[in-house]
This record gives sequence, C-alpha cells and structure tokens, in this order.
Amino acid sequence: MAAILFAPVQLKYNLNIINESMWNNVNEVIQKHVFLIYKEILVNIIRHAKASFVLIDIEIQKNRITLLIKDNGVGFDTTEKKKGYGLHSIRRRVERLQGSISIISSKNRGCNISILIDL
Repeated sequence: MAAILFAPVQLKYNLNIINESMWNNVNEVIQKHVFLIYKEILVNIIRHAKASFVLIDIEIQKNRITLLIKDNGVGFDTTEKKKGYGLHSIRRRVERLQGSISIISSKNRGCNISILIDL
C-alpha cells in the first residue's frame, strides 16, 4: 500500500492493475482518455471526498478496460446536480469512448465508481 501526499491530505491507496502488459495494445486515444478519467476521479477524491483510503482496480482485457474505484470518503447524493466540471468531464469522456459508468454513493458512505470501455 502506498500513500499520496496532497496539501495537508494523506491518502492511502491500493492499486491493482490486471494484465498491465496489454496496455501497449490499447489505442493511444483511448489510453489518453482513460488516463484523464482516472486522474479526474483521483483529483475529485482528494479535493472533495475527505477520504483516507482508495481502492483502484484496473483490468485490461483483449476487448475491454474496466476501472473500479472505491473510496471511504464523505460521499455525496448522486441525484443532486453538481456545479463543478469534474463529474461532467468524466461522464463526457466515458461517452466519447462509448463506455458506461456507474456511480454509487451516498452521504457518509464513500463512493464506488465503475467504468467499462469496450475496445
């Protein structure tokens, strides 16, 4: 387990990448969008979730990339309209890749994000 130090926040995380060697077979445009989605999710966790731990699973298969990200932060009401650009940007990138996203969260219960992108 490692830790990210950001401002006064220390976030511990567990990163699992399954079939990492297959990443080089993924189209560069898809690689770029997946990286930016991943980055935006982590930035949101650091800025807003007040989480102390995040679990990140990335699985690369011949025909699909799966990202599962779970944090133990403050969570949020997924039915409320958000003012920020973060979640909107993530959803837009996933749509561009013709993928699907599921966000399960509620106040004081953390957040689980699941993204599937067909290759």
